[in-house]
Amino acid sequence: MSEPQNRIPSRVNPTHTIGDLRNLFQASQADPRPFVIATADRVLDDDNMTCEEANVNMSVLWQKFETPE
Repeated sequence: MSEPQNRIPSRVNPTHTIGDLRNLFQASQADPRPFVIATADRVLDDDNMTCEEANVNMSVLWQKFETPE
């Protein structure tokens, strides 16, 4: 069964961090669970990196839920 797909449109500045995005995603979850933030080709795992440093300005990001092992 596939995950429901919900969009979280938002405007962020180049100075926002990946951690700021993580907080935004967590606040939108009714039932928080572990996830990663990713682009089409990589996982963004440094919460201190800015959007500009991560080169994700004007990008689509995915919240990928981690599967239990």
